[in-house]
Amino acid sequence: MGFDQIWVAEHHFTRYGSVPSTLTFAAYVAARTKRIRIGTAVVLLPFWNPLLVAEEAAMVDILSDGRLDLGVGRGYQWHEYQRFNIPMEESRGRFTESLEIIKKAWTEKAFDYEGQYFQLNGVNVLPKPLQKPHP
Repeated sequence: MGFDQIWVAEHHFTRYGSVPSTLTFAAYVAARTKRIRIGTAVVLLPFWNPLLVAEEAAMVDILSDGRLDLGVGRGYQWHEYQRFNIPMEESRGRFTESLEIIKKAWTEKAFDYEGQYFQLNGVNVLPKPLQKPHP
């Protein structure tokens, strides 16, 4: 078909863009293609454990031979926050902490993290992504 990229958005509890896991979708696309870039637009970090995002994104990056473009965001739909029982006022803090943790997970061996929402001690996330510094 001649496409250079594919991007997929995460949404929950709606027919609008009903992909609840962009990384699962990205892994599927990676298995069925050989050259196109695969992007997430976006993984909604406040809804996920950042260690899980770091692991899964690294795995997709490896499976795709370095074709993952990881886009992350906070989201904007109040009903998603409401149904996940996460106060929308926490979205900025959860996003910031999650992104800091993901970057540490990909660039450091064992690391600690002390935040308002996440406290981690001696975590070594594997695998590390193929792309440097990150997907």
